[in-house]
Amino acid sequence: MAVVTTMAMPQCCVGRSRACRSAPTRERIEREEFEAQGFVSNIERQLVAVDQSQNGQFASRLAGLLSGSRRIPSTVLELVYDIPSGDSSGRSMKDQSVDTIVEDTAGAAEIEGTHTGGAPPADITTMLRHEPTEEVIAEEARKGYDLLLIGVEPAVAARGEIHENVARVAQAFEGPLAIAVARGPHREEPAAATHLDILVPVTGTEYSRRGAEVALTLARASLGSVTALHVARKGRAFGRRGGTPAFRPNWGVGADQEAILRDAVRLGDRFGVPVRTTIRAHAHAEEAILRQLKIGEHNLIVMGVSPRPGATLFFGDAPATVLKQSHRSILLVAS
Repeated sequence: MAVVTTMAMPQCCVGRSRACRSAPTRERIEREEFEAQGFVSNIERQLVAVDQSQNGQFASRLAGLLSGSRRIPSTVLELVYDIPSGDSSGRSMKDQSVDTIVEDTAGAAEIEGTHTGGAPPADITTMLRHEPTEEVIAEEARKGYDLLLIGVEPAVAARGEIHENVARVAQAFEGPLAIAVARGPHREEPAAATHLDILVPVTGTEYSRRGAEVALTLARASLGSVTALHVARKGRAFGRRGGTPAFRPNWGVGADQEAILRDAVRLGDRFGVPVRTTIRAHAHAEEAILRQLKIGEHNLIVMGVSPRPGATLFFGDAPATVLKQSHRSILLVAS
């Protein structure tokens, strides 16, 4: 009996250890693993390059939401351009200092646990800089940043391509960047604290997932909402065209589309933001995105994109078309 008991004891201990691992412990381990691999969770410092235009004020608000959501230290470079006399293009009638927008928004970000236990507020540093912006960004970038958020005007050229003003700022930074374009209500009130109703296209790529992480962070910080859109090419198996307010696995959707949508929902669970999903069959992704923007009445589209090789800053035909035709605000997250 003594021999049998001695031999069985190690196995019993292992089994008991696994059985006694509590649900909170498993959740903590899973959360730590997610945090280690996540995009937003690994942003330790944020660089914000903005002017006083509507784009700049809107980008400042988004920067404040990101900063306040995780207490990310941020450096705000307020870029000052020489504007010809009498030219007020890109200027808001209700100008507000961009550094004030970042600080106020960060302080008001409604994130559970962010401001509990006497946690210090996000560290916001502001610097006023004149042209040339390439040298300014390159000099500051050497200090080490994980994300560059750009908000300048103009941001979009005539054919939907990224304007050279933005391209010059972006080319001086080697890491991930985000480009904000204010449209619709955000042109009138770029710093308004309205809830963000975000549409995020999901494709299953890594850069698309990073865009979804940013969308979820902004939604949670603004008490907003997120709709994940997947566009499938016509001809694939579909049980229903159009969208639905919730994921339904019995559509007849292909396995790859189902996996992409499920990943978006699981990602939302990690961020504590319910994700509505919709799927559309269309030959062109940009047309499906613009249609969903219209019928869903979203006020912001967040697109994870990847720069294409070439002399200019170009993210592909779909983002270019959205930039040209969308009447809603846009945030491109490039990595």
